[in-house]
Amino acid sequence: MDTKKKSINLLIFSSCTLIFSSCSLIMPTTQVLFESKNGIELVCPPERVKVVCIPDAGDDHGQALDIYVLNDRGEVEQFLYSRMISPGECSKEMKAYKKILKQGKSIYITGKDELVSEPDNINTRWVDFPGLGRFKLKNRFYVFMVIKNEKGDCQGQYKFCPVEGKDFYIRNPEILDQKK
Repeated sequence: MDTKKKSINLLIFSSCTLIFSSCSLIMPTTQVLFESKNGIELVCPPERVKVVCIPDAGDDHGQALDIYVLNDRGEVEQFLYSRMISPGECSKEMKAYKKILKQGKSIYITGKDELVSEPDNINTRWVDFPGLGRFKLKNRFYVFMVIKNEKGDCQGQYKFCPVEGKDFYIRNPEILDQKK
């Protein structure tokens, strides 16, 4: 192989390496700050969060607000309201959470009491994340507690944002302060 072809091959290889390494550096990720049977805390970009209202199969007037978060393993973490709410209230809550997502670049979410559902191998549930793809929902979920962005916009399941050490724990609230 002559020197000119080697130089061209080296240039192509270097360019490809630079492109792929740059992509891996800027790809948004989900950082798990804390995880146990008692709860989970994580920080992620808003495009890895999806908020939906789901009608209750046994109640024509009740809905559940679900929050899905795509983790770095390509699995979907599920956060559920611990109570049923009306369709109007669900829509209002969903808009408030989407506003927090839209206005932030770094989203902090907490849940408590990891619950495990029976694996359903026949009807595996999938969640679509626009621009990212379709991902499998894990067979465990958490009771949703708090969603917050780095600008301080915050909402909890019970219409307030908890205070560390007083209401529900926020073990690492300073993580968002570092991302401003």
